[in-house]
Amino acid sequence: MKFLYKKRKWLLSIGAAVIAGLLLKSIDFFLGTSFVSNSVKALKEVLLYKISILVLIIVAFTGFLLWIIGKRFLYKKAKPLFVDYDGDIFDGVRYRWTYKYNNGQYKISDIKAYCALCNCRIVEYQCPHCNAIYINKRSRKWIEAIIRHSITEKYNLDDFKELKG
Repeated sequence: MKFLYKKRKWLLSIGAAVIAGLLLKSIDFFLGTSFVSNSVKALKEVLLYKISILVLIIVAFTGFLLWIIGKRFLYKKAKPLFVDYDGDIFDGVRYRWTYKYNNGQYKISDIKAYCALCNCRIVEYQCPHCNAIYINKRSRKWIEAIIRHSITEKYNLDDFKELKG
């Protein structure tokens, strides 16, 4: 009985409707108004009004079209937090990368090395701006592995092959 509403959500819905009805009826009683009875009468008139089937079909079709348009064009899935993480320093070299989204997965791409001192792009293991020399000759697989590890640590994700969005 402790968490009955979690197992039977319909019970919560029906209970809320009954309580709302009792609350409205008591407000009507104490204020001397007839809001509830007038609302029920208006609802009866609308439901008993004979509407042609063509009008019902047009309204249903228009509602369906609006639902499709809203779902297709207005709804955008939120990006995962790790997509904003696009750069870090590993072994004294600043790396920046982007993500490509394909088939529900984010893949790390376009990894580039930059000088940790002046943020200039490293060319042939040297910074053309401040002439700093970088002896770090790590492979792309190593860099991707360390980026993946950093993402799992920073965002408390499980180990993964590709980043799921």
